[in-house]
Amino acid sequence: MDERLANDRLPNVVLHIAEYEDLGLEEELDLAFLGNLFHDFHYRDGRDNALRFLASIRRALKPGGVLGVMDHVGVAGRDNASLHRIEPDLARELIREAGFVIEAESDLFANPQDDHSLMVYDEAIYRRTDRFLFRAVKPES
Repeated sequence: MDERLANDRLPNVVLHIAEYEDLGLEEELDLAFLGNLFHDFHYRDGRDNALRFLASIRRALKPGGVLGVMDHVGVAGRDNASLHRIEPDLARELIREAGFVIEAESDLFANPQDDHSLMVYDEAIYRRTDRFLFRAVKPES
């Protein structure tokens, strides 16, 4: 990250390092984006920690702020934890339980050739997994 921020290459980016359950930000962000990592918070750290992480993001967002979530599609009956995937329905459930409203979903990153059986780092599917994309909003009130 230091290399990417060197020489004022990204002047609108501020590196902020914090514990995931307490970002230390209160209604300061317009947007938060989770790219291909939400599954880890659920499977590695458990449902409660995933909800604490989402609550921390919710606190950091301004009212009306947007949470974007993109992750690798998992399917029921598979070892999604080992495959580094998550079922879209489970992600929706957790996002809603954390107090967000899902306003939109996109198939922009869908890949029907991914049968969801391979780990996302497998060369046969690496960087070409079937992924979901949600736009969730922190309610104004």
